[in-house]
Amino acid sequence: MNEIIICEKCGEQMVSIDQNRTVGMTCPNCGWGRVTSHFDDIDTDQTDYSIILKPGNPAGIDNIKLIASLCALNFIEAKKILQTDADICIFTASNESSAEYSKVGKVKHIASLLKASRLNFDISPEFPYELK
Repeated sequence: MNEIIICEKCGEQMVSIDQNRTVGMTCPNCGWGRVTSHFDDIDTDQTDYSIILKPGNPAGIDNIKLIASLCALNFIEAKKILQTDADICIFTASNESSAEYSKVGKVKHIASLLKASRLNFDISPEFPYELK
């Protein structure tokens, strides 16, 4: 349902704004408008999620490079992690954030990389967001 909104100042039809975290309406004629912020749940989630690598993952070169990169390890250390028979926590999002990702967004990004590489892992506590 597309409702036409008329500007209270000049009577022109308002145009919607939907840019990143800003949503609202503006008048193309006089510039009057209303805006507000909208944050996705993942951007405001403050849960300290941990990513746990499960045993039984193949230690191929691409997987070793991925783990080395994610954990800031050398090739040999990353290979040992992939070959271990124990669960290993490779990332914890406690007050993590970067210019590119929110705290939980970084967990989602790392988990998506692991999933794309078909590595076995868990996120604790249960991660409520869809991974690509």
